[in-house]
Amino acid sequence: MTVLRSSDHLFLSPPVFETALAIQFDELDTFRAIHFGLFYEKVVERFPVVEDLSRTELIVERFPLQFPLQFQQMRFGIKASNGPERVFFRDKEGGALLIQLQPDRFGLNWSRASVDDTYPNFIQNGPLFLAEFRKFEQFCRDQKLGVLRPNLCEVVYVNHIFPKPDESVVECMENVLADVKLTHCNDDLPSAELASFNRVYPIGNQKGRWYAEAGIGRHADHGEFVALKITARILHKDGEDVAANIQHAHDIVMNGFVAVTTKDARVTRWGHKT
Repeated sequence: MTVLRSSDHLFLSPPVFETALAIQFDELDTFRAIHFGLFYEKVVERFPVVEDLSRTELIVERFPLQFPLQFQQMRFGIKASNGPERVFFRDKEGGALLIQLQPDRFGLNWSRASVDDTYPNFIQNGPLFLAEFRKFEQFCRDQKLGVLRPNLCEVVYVNHIFPKPDESVVECMENVLADVKLTHCNDDLPSAELASFNRVYPIGNQKGRWYAEAGIGRHADHGEFVALKITARILHKDGEDVAANIQHAHDIVMNGFVAVTTKDARVTRWGHKT
């Protein structure tokens, strides 16, 4: 049995705003709308607030790379479906923690309720996610919905990076992202006022991919910021340990964050220690 561990990278004040841990599995063909309600009875004491949403699309990672790429929206994009949809079970009204469920996907999301909230760490959220997933597996057995067959494990971290007082948001992006040059000294050609980038990397032995996406957002109270999203998707095969693949995806996300950010930003802004 895999025991989840934290990354080798420690950040004293990480800019993490939102995380998602998810397992995608083969469609449960007998899953119906009533099963959302039956599952709610199992989690109501821990996740009493219910939200209905449209369904997320199936994620497929193929090798070699095929286009168009499946970049999701920065806040976990949604797509309409003709079948059973998706439900959030939230820990409280406006709470930071929620379970998301649809007939081919189970996930645990955490997000900051305010910019002052503290990220709870993978050591806390990882075991919680796996425990809730095991309960869902038992629910499927009890309801005779069939055996869950995971096919993909996904970890997503969204970081909100606010400029220093003497920086513009574009300068902030240039200063925190490695090998990114957005400003220059040519007065005849103004520097960028808006920028974004997308990068895709394979995970060894065609085990999956990880994605780095950055853009500029605006907070209602704190102004513009750089949104940096790192996603790791591990293809899961029958007989593999979902905990091990979630751990692998988490490690890729953390190493990916280090790979696409500058050392100066990691040390001076977020207190990076290894």
